[in-house]
Amino acid sequence: MIVNVYIDKALPQIDQLYSYSWDGEEDLIGRRVIVPFGRGDRREVAVVISSGGDADKPLKPVLDVPDLHPMLSRSAIALGLAMREMFLTSYVQSFQPLLPKYVLGDVVEICEKCVDNDATKTLMGEESEIAVAEIKKEVRPLLATALEEQWVRLAFQSTKPVKRRKKEYYGAVDGYDRSLTEKQQTVYDLILKKGPLSKAAIREETGFSDSPMETLLGKGALRPSQPPLPRREEPPVLRVDQKKAIEAIERSDRRGHLLFGDTGTGKTEVYMQLAQRAMDRGLSSLMIVPEIGLAAQMVDRLSARFPGKVDILHSQRSEGEKAEAWLRLKNEPGRIVVGARSAVFTQVPSLGYIFIDEEQEESYDYQEGLRYDVRKVAEMRSKIEGGKVVYGSATPSVKTYARTGRELERHRLTGDPDKTKRPSPIEVVDMREELLRGNTEILSARMVEGLEETLRNQKQAILFINRRGFSHFVSCRRCGHVIECDACDISMVYHRKTGRMHCHYCGRTKPYPRTCPVCGSEYLKQFGIGTEQVESWIARHFPEARVLRMDKDTMSQKGKYEKLYRSMQNHEADVLVGTQMLAKGFDFKDVDFVGVVAADLSLFVSDYRAQERTFQLLTQVAGRAGRGERRGRAVIQTYNPENYSISYARDREYERFYHREMEERRRFLYPPYIHLVKIHVRGTGKVEETAYNWQKTLGAINRHEHLDVQIAEPVEQPKIKNKRHYSVTAKVFPEEYRTFLKVLKRVLMNYYQNITEKNIYVTLELDG
Repeated sequence: MIVNVYIDKALPQIDQLYSYSWDGEEDLIGRRVIVPFGRGDRREVAVVISSGGDADKPLKPVLDVPDLHPMLSRSAIALGLAMREMFLTSYVQSFQPLLPKYVLGDVVEICEKCVDNDATKTLMGEESEIAVAEIKKEVRPLLATALEEQWVRLAFQSTKPVKRRKKEYYGAVDGYDRSLTEKQQTVYDLILKKGPLSKAAIREETGFSDSPMETLLGKGALRPSQPPLPRREEPPVLRVDQKKAIEAIERSDRRGHLLFGDTGTGKTEVYMQLAQRAMDRGLSSLMIVPEIGLAAQMVDRLSARFPGKVDILHSQRSEGEKAEAWLRLKNEPGRIVVGARSAVFTQVPSLGYIFIDEEQEESYDYQEGLRYDVRKVAEMRSKIEGGKVVYGSATPSVKTYARTGRELERHRLTGDPDKTKRPSPIEVVDMREELLRGNTEILSARMVEGLEETLRNQKQAILFINRRGFSHFVSCRRCGHVIECDACDISMVYHRKTGRMHCHYCGRTKPYPRTCPVCGSEYLKQFGIGTEQVESWIARHFPEARVLRMDKDTMSQKGKYEKLYRSMQNHEADVLVGTQMLAKGFDFKDVDFVGVVAADLSLFVSDYRAQERTFQLLTQVAGRAGRGERRGRAVIQTYNPENYSISYARDREYERFYHREMEERRRFLYPPYIHLVKIHVRGTGKVEETAYNWQKTLGAINRHEHLDVQIAEPVEQPKIKNKRHYSVTAKVFPEEYRTFLKVLKRVLMNYYQNITEKNIYVTLELDG
């Protein structure tokens, strides 16, 4: 019999499975096998994707089958094959996210002893557990009987155990009345008030070293204690609109649903109620969030509702932690997994729901290497495995909203009609008028007034600017030269913290120039603003305010998201300054004021989605205000108050924005009316010539298949990391899309296999 296997170490450019002969009668589909690979016949771990038939030529044999159970389910195999067709990827690119490296080669199947008898002693000796691969072949037939009689059980186990640091907690002794120093008293009162705390928590809360706590232990004022039990959260009383949405989604025959409602209308509660119903039926749910930082917030909420049933998967967890969670989720039904984009691939025994929160986020559309759209993957899984996909957003993407009625069922959350609290008002400030009044500061008078009132009321504020650094660019006022990166055609950004110029594309830095490198002038000026400058301005004008900054520079280290979230949640900061990370669902009850410092930054970029992204960002950021019992307030600063994305965001008019945006897309032929297919050519060789050759190739496909595809001239993009970049865009009508892609994939794979210029890279982007 022939088995066709996926090998992780194969080249993505060679789109094929590898065939081997297998003499046994067992079904190997989904199971790991050891095969000889390459000219040296090195032993490699592979996974069987399909089998059947006899070879018409000699094949290398499968060397070993280490597992009795499949590592990859049949539904996961079906998903990998479907992704390969949908996203024009290779087998390697499609199966890598389904079988991450931390499980493919670093997991063993073990046999655990449940009963100690002669049979289990023959199989395992005196060991309580043993790797299945180590069970001697002559006693293997006994294993089937032992499994049937439940004398043993099989399980997968990671070879990279998780290092768990044991946290010690300390509680306060009631009634301790001896004299204490000021610091000791602070620590004692804190623990008395909050209950048992760990050393790390005490340090974080007080800012002290461990010394006061150690002294209190010695005096008998503190004693080792058990960690506090998590407080179980009881479900709230649902509103009528929430009940209606839950019942409609549960009863519906449709696989896809859009949960549409303003920020703060309780979409997360609907997710949790649906997840509970799935759990009651032994089904698992996936909760996908757009940012790692939001995973901590979501885990907190879910863990309080479903203690012991929540797992988290994202890139900042160690490989051991991810492997442990992956294996538990694969085998244990009725769990909930929370994670960013790649969590959509998590294998579970039975799928109930996939919730995609903040559906509009572009981070769900991954165009690098593996190339996939989380939304499409979720819908493929739903079709293959059953279960339903629920998208949630206050500002759904135009493409998704256009599918409601035809493909997706829409459920509207309207909020509580009996509640006196209305959404936070949004005020738009025309910065041109501020200049006429003589205000040249980065914050308008209305925004300063809002900050002052918020700090006076001991509440919190969020200031949003979608650009990090201190100033956007540095320019010579004599000759106009802009300081650019030496490796990219991009202006460098000044960061005051490092005192250097930074390139946000390749990461290079260089000293801040004293003179212009072109004319030698000393008249260099910083233009534009970023998060660093806003943070500095707040610290200067409100010295008593505790300011935190949230951008790529401050959030790069592991644990930073969680620490910032806890600081805001515990009211240890007054003002949070950040980029678009802030817009993605953070929920802080004490935030009364939100300010958008420069609403125009996302407006005039070369992207057909610029208006949509501006509307979404402004609406989402403004929705961070007034999440608690108080009514909040939002101020948007702009030089273009008449722009429709800004005016509709101010009035929270999604429907009107959607219809206006659809008119523009129909007029200029952009998605969802057509599909965009882009060929990107990057490198250091004949990049321009290669791009024009691809334009001719796309034209040839168009003529040969008698299609009506519009193909544009190659466009030169900014050079990045000393690599030139051209893109060729084709506009394809929906009815011709699959035909065009099918032929294009054949051409691409042929190109990858026969490419002669090693310094040129050709990649594909779909609907970007």
